[in-house]
Amino acid sequence: MRAPWLEPFAVRVAKSQGAAAPANAAHSGFDVALFSGGDERVFLDPATGRTKYGTPRRCAEGEVWFSSSTASAISARSYAAAAATWQGLVSGSQTLEDCCDEIRNRLTKLFGIEGTQAILAGSGTEAVLISVALASMFCSAPITTIIVGCAETGRNVGAAASGRHFFRHAPFGNVAVGQRLDGLEDLDILVDTVEIRDETGTLRPDSEVDAELAQKVEEARDDGRDVIIHRLDVSKTGQSAPSLATMAKICEAAPDHVFGLADCCQLRCSSEHIQALLTRGFLVSLTGSKFAAGPSFSGALLVPAAIIQRLRPKSVPAGLSAYSAQLDWPAALRTMLPLGSLPAANIGLALRWQAALAEIERFFAWPADLRNAILTRFYDEVAQKCGETPGLELLLAPDANKESWGHTILGVAMRHPDGTLFSMDEAAAAQRQLRRTGRIGDRAATKCFHLGQPVEIGGAGILRVCASAVLVNHLAEIMAGGTSLADAFKPTAENIADLFAAWPVVAAQGSQ
Repeated sequence: MRAPWLEPFAVRVAKSQGAAAPANAAHSGFDVALFSGGDERVFLDPATGRTKYGTPRRCAEGEVWFSSSTASAISARSYAAAAATWQGLVSGSQTLEDCCDEIRNRLTKLFGIEGTQAILAGSGTEAVLISVALASMFCSAPITTIIVGCAETGRNVGAAASGRHFFRHAPFGNVAVGQRLDGLEDLDILVDTVEIRDETGTLRPDSEVDAELAQKVEEARDDGRDVIIHRLDVSKTGQSAPSLATMAKICEAAPDHVFGLADCCQLRCSSEHIQALLTRGFLVSLTGSKFAAGPSFSGALLVPAAIIQRLRPKSVPAGLSAYSAQLDWPAALRTMLPLGSLPAANIGLALRWQAALAEIERFFAWPADLRNAILTRFYDEVAQKCGETPGLELLLAPDANKESWGHTILGVAMRHPDGTLFSMDEAAAAQRQLRRTGRIGDRAATKCFHLGQPVEIGGAGILRVCASAVLVNHLAEIMAGGTSLADAFKPTAENIADLFAAWPVVAAQGSQ
């Protein structure tokens, strides 16, 4: 049985994107629906057919994607999974409620512990907004939020943590950037930060970061405020802070007044690590669009039972209706909390999560030793080529371990011939140039290279070369047929070599 609401929905979305309505919208509207229910991060440029991150509507064969710290093109596996879900919705063999419940069940099966609830969100930033709404229900005093490593998390996390709108175009309508969400105007919430680098961009010692955090928590508690600590669990440059031991000690010292939120949005960690965070009672935010390389704008907030039990049920802030839909929330919370002010559903978000989970589940099905071997080989190859390329410098990456894979984001600084570092604007220009097909050294090339967007460190613009779950899955599948890692990795090694052959040419152009 066809779901009658899908056809007008697809027509409506097509018109909102400035496109002509498909002839058979219920079926050919899939590509439009996949990019619906988002903000400007997923809008397609009419001239290029790509998002601001350079990702296309469909798969991108023949392009090299080392950009998973920012965004990646959808893989064939992910596209097929989302398309199959769309067909199920169109035919009526699956309801959207069942689809969203299935996504939550798969997420909690992978990462959750007993009693964990998953709330779907557009991104990690939207997950922070939802955490503020929840905090207004479980905190008993004014709130101070302390974000550790704010400069290396999402650029709008600080605004979201104070309950403010951060983009003009929200998933369900336009909003006033910088204003508090309706329903949060009177919430007494302050945002403070603890940075993980000094003004020169040098990493601060862990002990120094931990000590500053402890002092700020103590000061907030002395003022009678509850505290929410945002832990950075693999940042834009692969770093994590504060130390888990320190954060756990601080939270355990005042369990009714100090709470943790672990930002695992890069998803560069084991499922056991996320389960351990939930066991400590921390909220956990994650996305399917970074390491997992699913389509942009697929996030979630995992809520442990310890937080659920503390909630004082009340209506969610009315302003959340610009970002969140009723079916984004699990049945247990839909029953507990009045959600009638929220839109009914976000089909685009559901399709994007179906896409991301196809690669995530495949990745975690491989033996941990195999995954780690592939990721370590990627790091070694990139580090070697970077070290051999004049004008490029590799940032210090965390040590590889079985629980957290910060070393899979390799930050690279560029220097002009006079020794000065590339600025953010210059690094962004180099990133755009590397996306364009051109020559590699003295030979013709048909490749374009996608890197993670620049991050500012010590005034310099740092580009990032990143591994992804898609790459691991691809190599592991080749190796499953009996091929050695060395042989399976050869095409990737060639892509890395070609990248570092093209990079100095692009950098030289930027120095002219």
